[in-house]
Amino acid sequence: ESVPLPLHFVGAGHSPVALHRTGYGKDDLFLGIKAGEAKVAHGHMDAGSFVIDRGGHRWASDLGLQGYHSLEQRGIALFDMAQEGRRWSVFRLNNFTHNTLTYNGGLHRVDGKAVIVSSNGAPENETRLDMAAPLGLPEGATATRDFKMDGSGVTLSDSIAGLRPGDGITWHMITHAEVEEREGGYDLGLGGKRMTLALSSPQKATMKAAHADPPTSDFDQPNPGMTRIFLEVVAGEDGKIEIDAVFRAVD
Repeated sequence: ESVPLPLHFVGAGHSPVALHRTGYGKDDLFLGIKAGEAKVAHGHMDAGSFVIDRGGHRWASDLGLQGYHSLEQRGIALFDMAQEGRRWSVFRLNNFTHNTLTYNGGLHRVDGKAVIVSSNGAPENETRLDMAAPLGLPEGATATRDFKMDGSGVTLSDSIAGLRPGDGITWHMITHAEVEEREGGYDLGLGGKRMTLALSSPQKATMKAAHADPPTSDFDQPNPGMTRIFLEVVAGEDGKIEIDAVFRAVD
C-alpha cells in the first residue's frame, strides 16, 4: 500500500528549515523557508530567506554558492566568519542578495539566529520566524516574519517594532522571472506562466527593481537574467514597520 507523501516538513539543526507544498503536481506550489544563522560551516547571511516554486519554475530564487577557488585566488579569506570578514563582501554570501530583510543597510549579525517559532501544515499552512537576532535591531526591538500558503499563492508578512524613528528596513528578493512593474507591485513571467507580487506597507515605502548583473565586485560571479526586487520602508514616530508581500498565481 502506498503512503502519501508529506506536504509539510520542519527540520531542526544548525540551519532549521520549514517546507510547505500544495501537492506534487506540476502546477502545485512549493514554499521553502530557512532560519538559522550565518556563522555555521559554509553559511550565508540568508536567515529568513525563502524560495517559491510553481509550474516547474522557481519564482523566488536563491543564487547559491560561488566556487571557492575563484574567490580564494583573489585573496578572500572565505573561512574568516568574523562580522567584518571579507567573506561577507561576496555578492552571493551576504544578506543583500537573499530573500530576506536588511536593517539600516547593514549586514546580518553573523551570530544572530533566526528561530522557527511555529510551523503548521494544512489547513493552516503557516510558519512564523523570529528575525530580531540576525537583523541586529536596537535592544528590545522585535521582528517576526510570517508565511501563509494557500492554493493559489503565498502571503508573507513582516512586523518590526521597537525601532528608532527614521530607521529603515529593506525587503528584498531575487528572481529569474521577467519582471514588469505594476501598480503596487510587479508582474512576474516564467516559461509562459505568470504570477503577481503585491508589495505594501502603511509606512513610507519606496519600491524598485534592478538587474543583478553586473554584481558588486569584479571577483563576484555573474548572475545573468536575475533581477532584484526591493521595498525600502522607513519607521515613523512609533518605531514600527509592517510589510506585506502577496504572491499570486495568474496562469
